[in-house]
Amino acid sequence: MRLAPRELVLLLSFLILMITGGLIVGLKLMTDWSRAAGSERDQAELALLEAELALVDRDTWLQRRQWLDRELPPLVSVGDADSELLEVTSETAARRGARLAAPSLLEPVVNGDLHAARVSFNLGGDLESVMSTLHELVQPRHFREIELLRLETDPSGPAEVRAQVRLRGYYHRSPERQPTVSPESEPESEPDQAAEPAVHTEPAADGTGPGDGHEPFDRANAHPPPDTGSGAVAGD
Repeated sequence: MRLAPRELVLLLSFLILMITGGLIVGLKLMTDWSRAAGSERDQAELALLEAELALVDRDTWLQRRQWLDRELPPLVSVGDADSELLEVTSETAARRGARLAAPSLLEPVVNGDLHAARVSFNLGGDLESVMSTLHELVQPRHFREIELLRLETDPSGPAEVRAQVRLRGYYHRSPERQPTVSPESEPESEPDQAAEPAVHTEPAADGTGPGDGHEPFDRANAHPPPDTGSGAVAGD
């Protein structure tokens, strides 16, 4: 059966449309798959890079952790940490000539074996005294940081400033850093009172034991020693 020229053109046009549509859909699917594979590959490479960096920096971070465990002041008690932070704040402000006002304790922050005591207070005075007080409080060797600082001029004088401060002081709360009892002060352990193994002894002539507090020897229930056949029969 021969197709008319018009029918042949329509058939060829339909085939071309089908092939073109298939190519477009296939190309889109391949593009999406390539993007997904590329994203997964990038994530895997990033994770591998992070793991390699972590291994490279592992010793460095371990050394930093050991340094913190060694240098951080131990936490004796929460009350002692709060009192110490308030006391050092008051002493530093007085030494630097700043006016301390409204000191108060805040809720401490605990993160693992780190304990952060927190206080809030206001400072007043000239700019040099206030800033020198804050500078001395947050020296690195003291393991303290300023959590909040609001500084403004004081209307009472052109050279006066006021500061609202929240201060943190860090302590190590690991049990290994707590005071331990010295061996001299520990009570001596009592000797073990375990029972000694029983010693079988021959009865005395009067039917009692060897005089060491044992129960009287019962002849009626005593079992004779086994005959080994090596000795002479009694009475022969």
